[in-house]
Amino acid sequence: MATDEEINRFVSENRELVERIMESQRESIDFAADMGRDAISTAFKSTFIMADYMRQRTELFIDTVLSTITDPEIQNHFMNAGMEVMTGLTSIVQKAPLPSDMREAAIDLNKNMRMAACRANKDCPVKAERKAKEIIEEQC
Repeated sequence: MATDEEINRFVSENRELVERIMESQRESIDFAADMGRDAISTAFKSTFIMADYMRQRTELFIDTVLSTITDPEIQNHFMNAGMEVMTGLTSIVQKAPLPSDMREAAIDLNKNMRMAACRANKDCPVKAERKAKEIIEEQC
């Protein structure tokens, strides 16, 4: 091990070399710090760009899904399918050996479903028939 005197003598005799080594170390540390800052800045920018891209893609996906689901033609098909299922179930109830109370309840359910569907549909054929009857009655 070197003594303090030997270290002090070495430093004083080689002061220029020690200062160059220290300056080199300082430059390396500064360079590494700058590289780290640049890497972090680039990472933040990349993250924000990717987050914005993903937000846009997600919005596009959601808009596409919603426009598909809310498409009037598709809704019409599903409503018709639902009505057909209910009509089929009503037919089963009418033909099945059930008490009359249950049969009447099923028939009432079907009527109520049709009335609700007609209320929600501005082009309901039943409404058109009623209006036609009202017009004919007014004229008579």
